[in-house]
Amino acid sequence: MTMSKTIAAAATIAAAVSFTSAASASIFTIDYHDTGVWQAYDADNEAYAMKFRSDQGKDGFWLVVTDGANPKGDGTTNAILYGDLANNKLTAYTYNGENNSNSYEAGTLLGTYENVFSSGGTHPTYGYDMTMFSLDVSGINNALGADFDGVTLGEQAGIWFHQSDGSQFTYGADGSITDYSFTSQMFLDGGGDATRVHAAVDCSAGETARQNYLDSCGSSEIGGGGVVGSSSGGTSSGGGSVPAPGGLALLLVGLAGLGRMRLRNKA
Repeated sequence: MTMSKTIAAAATIAAAVSFTSAASASIFTIDYHDTGVWQAYDADNEAYAMKFRSDQGKDGFWLVVTDGANPKGDGTTNAILYGDLANNKLTAYTYNGENNSNSYEAGTLLGTYENVFSSGGTHPTYGYDMTMFSLDVSGINNALGADFDGVTLGEQAGIWFHQSDGSQFTYGADGSITDYSFTSQMFLDGGGDATRVHAAVDCSAGETARQNYLDSCGSSEIGGGGVVGSSSGGTSSGGGSVPAPGGLALLLVGLAGLGRMRLRNKA
C-alpha cells in the first residue's frame, strides 16, 4: 500500500539543484483542471508540488493527498497540510481521518514551513492567477515508520483539498497551530483518480514540445517568468523536512499544459 521510500533527503537536495540532469524519475502528475488544481509527486526524491487557482479570495487551505483512495476516514497513514497564504506559511500534521479541519488539535506536528508560496503565473487558457508551492516531504513521509505514507501520489491519487477565505491562523512558540478559523470554504474531494507518469525531459526541446511533461530544465529554458515561482529561502521547524529547493518548484511547469491539451482534445 505504501510507496517505496528509497532515496535519502540528501539525495533529494543534490538531485534538485541539477536542473539539467538526464536521470530518469518516477514523477506522478494529475490535474483537476476543471477546478484549477494541478499536482506532482517525484517518488524517487520524495518531492511534492501543487499549483492552484488563487483569484477567488481564498487565503487558506487544508490538504490531504494519497496514492489511491479518498483520504477521508483513514486516520493512520496520511499527513495533512495547512496553508496560510497571508503569512506565507505551511504547517504539516498527522491527519485524523475526520471530515473537518481540526486534525491539528490533537495531531502530531510534522513540520512548519516559511516562505513556501509563490506565483504560479496565469492560466494559459483562462487567464486567472495561480499560486504554487513545492516541498521536500521526505521528513514527513518517514517521520512515523514504514506504514505512514505522509504525502504521496502513485499510479492513482486521492485528494481532500479545502480552500478557505477569511482565514485566521494562530500559532504557538514552536510553530504549531493553536487555532484556525475561516468564513467559508470550497473543496475538491476525490479518490482512485488515475495519474500520469513522467520521466526526465529533453531540455533542448522547445517549450511547446515540452508542455505535456514535467520540466527539469533551468528557468531560462521555460519562459513565462512567474510560472517557475520557487520556494527558495524557506525554513522549517517542528521536525519536518526543509522546503524543496527552487529546482523542485519546476515540477509543475508543464502541468498547465496538460489541462490545455486535454481541453483541445475534447474540442
